[in-house]
Amino acid sequence: MKLTHGIALLGLFSSSMVSANWDLNLQASQYDDHLLGVVGVGYEFTDKLSAYVDIDTDKYLEVGASYGSVVGSWYMEGYTRYGIGQEQNYSTEQDGEFTYQSQNIDLGMLVAKPLSEQVLFYFDTYLQHRSAEYGFDSEHINKDRKENQVEWYNSFSIDYTPIDWLSLGASVNLDSLVGENDFQSDLRTSYDVSASLNLPYVTPYVSYTKGEYRARPNEPVQDSSYVEFGFYFNF
Repeated sequence: MKLTHGIALLGLFSSSMVSANWDLNLQASQYDDHLLGVVGVGYEFTDKLSAYVDIDTDKYLEVGASYGSVVGSWYMEGYTRYGIGQEQNYSTEQDGEFTYQSQNIDLGMLVAKPLSEQVLFYFDTYLQHRSAEYGFDSEHINKDRKENQVEWYNSFSIDYTPIDWLSLGASVNLDSLVGENDFQSDLRTSYDVSASLNLPYVTPYVSYTKGEYRARPNEPVQDSSYVEFGFYFNF
């Protein structure tokens, strides 16, 4: 979920970061009739180095670390994360019912620049190594290649905050498979639009996604659209 990128990054340019600080984050959301809760704990070792642990109600566990710094009018951050999920049940018209589970390792970089006091542009790019297990034999996917693949994710985003308590965002996402694969196309495109209320301790939001995407890291790619409602708590 990309929503909080712009909200957090705008704060980097307007106030100093606090070091050696624990953060507790809670998220609740609903999409495609699916309710999801996330609990996360983060720790800022310095004003540049931080780490976190997240787990959601689908039992997807993610740990990550990042190192970021403001350089002039730019913010640059390198990060890595590891995620592993429990086996989940899915159903598609093409392949019927099946199970899916993945382990993911990400290595990426985030670059952001404020275009004005209200507008922030940022570019997020990362490579993801996926080790996925499918509980079915599909004629559309070669078993020798589907279990280990590298995906390259790229997002170009704009966040607009016309007033302090309202943020609007839009993203174009270009994702591709790196290396040999059996899919008809190795390029996936999608876009997101979102709105959020920047209230003390809680951020309600709504977002719309359309195209080819993973709604969550431990889910297979789908080509459709969905609306997500939710909120974040930050302590």
